Amino acid sequence: MTPAVRVLIVDDEPAFLRVVSAAIRTLGCEPVTAEDAETALELLERIRPDLVLTDVRLPGMDGLALARNIKSDRELASMPVLLMSGYGRPVSHAGDGFLAKPFHVDELAAFIGPYVARPS
Repeated sequence: MTPAVRVLIVDDEPAFLRVVSAAIRTLGCEPVTAEDAETALELLERIRPDLVLTDVRLPGMDGLALARNIKSDRELASMPVLLMSGYGRPVSHAGDGFLAKPFHVDELAAFIGPYVARPS
C-alpha cells in the first residue's frame, strides 16, 4: 500500500487549520499542522512532507520567508510550497503557487491536486 501524501499546513488560525486538515483528509492525504513558520521549519527537519501549504501572513517569520527558506535549502528545494492569503497575491514570492482565501474544498483539491498525485 502506498503511504498517504503528507501535507504540512501552516496557518496561525486554529479553526482554519482544523477545516483545511479535514479537507486534506477527504482528499486522501495526511495533514500535519504548524501555527507558525518556525515550528514548520522544525517539523521539516523531522518529517519530509510531500507539500507545504502556508499562509502568507504569519506571526514572526511570514510565509514568504518560509518559502524562501525551503527553496534555498538544497535538500528541500524540490518540495512544492503553495501560498495562500486573504490579502491578495504577493507581488513576488518563491512559492510554486498561490490560492486566495477564502476558498472552497473543490478549489483546494484542484490547487493541490497536481502536487499530490501519485503515479499508479
